[in-house]
This record gives sequence, structure tokens and C-alpha cells, in this order.
Amino acid sequence: VSTQSTWGRTRVFAFLAPAPDSRWGQYFERTIFVFIIINITLFVIETCEPLMKANPALQAFFDVVEVFTMVIFTTEYVLRLYAAASDPLYRECRFPRLRYAVSFFGIVDFLAIAPFWVDLMLPGVEILPTTIFRIFRLIRLMKGEQYAPAFTMLDDVFRAKRLILICTAFIAGVLVIFFATLLYYTERYNPITYEDIPMTYRFQSIPHAMWYTLIHLTGDYPLYQYSPVGRVVNFFMICIAVGLVGIPTGVIAGGFQHMVEETRGGGDDDEDKVNLRKNEEDLRCQPCRVLRARAKGLRAQVHSMLIGDTWQGRLFVKCITGLIVFNVISFIVSTDKSVSDWFGGRNGWFFDTIEIFSAIVFTAEYAMRVYSAPENPDYDGRWDYCTSFLAIIDMLAIAPFYIMLFVGHVSGFTMVFRAFRLVRLLKVEHYMEAFTAFDNVIARSKYILIATSFYALVVWILSSSVFYLVEADNPFTKEKFSSVPLSMFYCILFLGGEWAVTEFTLLGKLNGIFLVVVGIGVFAVPTGILFEGFQNIMESRKKELSREDEVVKCVDCQRNIKHFLYHRTQDD
Repeated sequence: VSTQSTWGRTRVFAFLAPAPDSRWGQYFERTIFVFIIINITLFVIETCEPLMKANPALQAFFDVVEVFTMVIFTTEYVLRLYAAASDPLYRECRFPRLRYAVSFFGIVDFLAIAPFWVDLMLPGVEILPTTIFRIFRLIRLMKGEQYAPAFTMLDDVFRAKRLILICTAFIAGVLVIFFATLLYYTERYNPITYEDIPMTYRFQSIPHAMWYTLIHLTGDYPLYQYSPVGRVVNFFMICIAVGLVGIPTGVIAGGFQHMVEETRGGGDDDEDKVNLRKNEEDLRCQPCRVLRARAKGLRAQVHSMLIGDTWQGRLFVKCITGLIVFNVISFIVSTDKSVSDWFGGRNGWFFDTIEIFSAIVFTAEYAMRVYSAPENPDYDGRWDYCTSFLAIIDMLAIAPFYIMLFVGHVSGFTMVFRAFRLVRLLKVEHYMEAFTAFDNVIARSKYILIATSFYALVVWILSSSVFYLVEADNPFTKEKFSSVPLSMFYCILFLGGEWAVTEFTLLGKLNGIFLVVVGIGVFAVPTGILFEGFQNIMESRKKELSREDEVVKCVDCQRNIKHFLYHRTQDD
């Protein structure tokens, strides 16, 4: 019986923590992920009280979904508790199930379901929404082997730089107290009123002044109605704020650069060659590639023209680039009614002509790229190209024209479709290496960026929910946090360092302090990643361009050639 029980627990644990080749386990994990997203979305919508009161059927539907998903989450928690003895993290413990129950994810899993059942059994008891805890459960779903190294690197960087970051935090704390004290003495008798609140109320004590001082030290100034002496104090605060935010940002960015270099073993030459694919065509000079394309047929000749090997191709590239820029400018100018009327009358025939001509040219270019895709070594056939980022951009660049052609000028949708024409600006990535370099940086660091974005998403939704709970009835915020969607708008501003609202309750201020600290990290991490990525790409390109003295023979004519990134070659 013990053997059968152990075997059953092992199977359950393997199902809950699936290996990459476990199909049903992967399906279950994705299903849980979808249910969590649905719960969070419904929670956000439910906080819009006018919408819910006007649609009782919608509220009933939400309640049914809530009950169904909570049954699923409860079943998952019971299974995880049952299979804890088979988890490598707890199997050696004396009480594995208890250890799981008091672990971070065990507590989060329990808190995600407990309030629902308490509310079901005791309807009169007010308790925090379970969705707040379900947000944390999303972290479990990012522990796959693709994202685990990214999370590990995030943790390693903060651990490696913890002493500098702690020192910076200590200095920041001292500066907050110092400047809050100065502002208290300079502003406690300031009679100026801003948004119906006198400055004397805001700076009635040093603890009150510390909140506004902290915001100012991040570089944002929602308040500026200071006394003359207070303005002098704020001048020095502005000077110090640049360094106070810049130090942790630079430390974290430098930590990521160092960590990535260590992970890559000091930078392998083969890994540093960004977007360079060695193939047969790379070892041919330009004239030989053109001759070979002519011999292979029309498809190869089209590809040769699109990459600019022929003079017609180089002219085509310049014309397409100019048309893209001209098209975007014409769209921007056409939004000015006076300009549009002057050029083409009320019907705007001039800009419509430009749009029709551009759509025809871009459609022809897209068709040629799809047709010649098998000749492009970057893609494994037409389907591979059609599902690539550049092909999707090409499709989005022409789709609005054809949609409006068949649907017509539908009120409310016409401007949306027209705005999509701005996507055409991204088409220059076909022809400019700077845009391609940015795309490569994103591709190489996607797992770290996804992990960072995921943490930011969790913080954003969680903080928005907290502001909704503690500030919804605050008369000073004027219903800015009356629902989670409204809170999310202001929270994204706060994470970006812009404090459009500052008159919070004590709990709201504590949540704001949390956002100040997290906001610096949220922007410092991608700064470090992108800086490291661009530096590697520039160094790689410099290495390639420094090989000018290197003699490379064309495999056909034996003429000297040299290599360029992005599959472009040039004769010596």
C-alpha cells in the first residue's frame, strides 16, 4: 500500500510540475495560467460599479466563473499538498506537507482560495479580494526552464550589488529626513493653497513632509508652490535627485552587464557575431551572386534585387525608404483639417491618391518578399517568413487599406485604421541596420525582459488593487481610485516616476513608497540589459569591420571580398 501511495504521489507531482515532454502536465499548467488571467481580468472589471449595476446578468456570469475557477484552484492546492512528499524541495523534511504549506507558494496558494470559502460560509464577513493573492500565483507559472535562468540572474544581480544598494538606500533615507526637516521649517507657515489643500497642512510635521520629499528626490515635482527659501532647498534637492536615482540605476545596469559577460564565459566570438549566418552566398562577391541569381531563375533574381545586390535593387531600396517616410509624414499632415482641405478639398483626394499609390507599392513589395522567401537563408520557406516579425509588419502596413476598401468609412473605426498606417515606419527595419540591431538585442535578451516585465506586471496590478482598496473613499483623491482600471492608469504613471496624485492616506503612502523603490528597479533592469546588448552588437560589428586586411576569396571568381553583418557584402 505504501509503495502504491508513493507511486501515486509521484505521478501527481510529475503532473503538477511537468517536464517539457509531459503533454498533459503542460496543458494543465497553461489552463491554470489562463484561469488566473481570467480571474484577474474579472476582478478588474468588477470594480467598475456603474457597469456592474447596469448589467446584472454580467455580474451573475462573473459569479459563476468565480465559483468554477475557485473549485479548480482548490483542487490544485489539495493535490499539491498531497504530492509535497514527492517534491525534491521537501521530501527530505520530517513534515513535507507542513513545509510546503508554510512556504512562499504554499501560503500564496492558500490565501488565494481561503477568502473565497470564508466569504461563502460567512457572507457577512468582509475580507480582501482573493485576486490580490492570485496575482502572486502567476510567479509559479514563470518557473519553467526557459525563464528560470532569467529569474536566477535577476536575483544574482541584486545579491551581488546588495552592499552598494543598501548604502544607497541608507543615504537616501538620511537625505529624505534632512530635506524633510528643512521643508518643514520653511513651509509650515506657507499660506498658499493648491488643489484646496494649504501647504501648511502638507508640511505640518516632519513625517508629513517626508512623503513629499521622497517624491521630489525621485525627480518629480507635483508641488511647486513653495516659499522663496523652500525653492532654494528644492534647488539642491533637484541636484541631488539626479545622483540618487542614477546611482542604483547604474549599479543595477552594470551588474547585469557583468553577469551576462560571466554567463557567456567572457564572450565567445561565435556568439558575438550577431545575425551573421555563414552560408554559401556569404563566400561570393557581389557580381558572382548576381550572376548566380540570373542562372537560378526569376525567384533568385527577385531576392537579389530586394537585398540590393543589383543597381535596380539599390534604387528600389532608396525609393521604398523614401516612400515610407513620405507616407508617414503625409498621414500626420492629413490630420490637420485646414491642410487637408487646402491640398485636396473636403474629400482629401491628394492624400487618398498617396495612400492608394503607397498601398499598391507596399503590396507588390510584400508579394515579392513572400515569393522569394525560399531564396532567403534567414528563413526556412515562405511560412517561416510569413510568421516572422518583419513579415507581420509588412502585412499590417497594407491591411488597413484593404479593410477600409471593403468595409468603407465606418464611423469610429476609420481613424483607428488610418492610425495603423504608422506601422509602415517599422518597415525601415528591412533597410536600416540600427533598427535590426535593436530587434536583435530584444531577441537575445527576451527571457530576462519577459521576466522583468512579468514582475512589473505583478507589481502594477497588485499596487493598483491596493490603491483601490485604501484610497477609493479618500476625499482628497477625488475618485481617482474608485475602480481598479482607474488605479492602474495612475499606477503606471507612478512606476514611471510621475506622481500626478500625492494626497494619500497612510496606507496609500506606504504603497507609494513601495512603488518608488520598485520603479527604480523596473527601469534599471531593462536599461542594463539593453546597454549590454547594444554594446555587444557594436563590438561584434567593430570586429567584423576591423578585418579589412583579411583576404577572403570568392568561391567562384577568387576575387577578394570582405564580410559584413546582416548578409551584406562588398568587393575590396
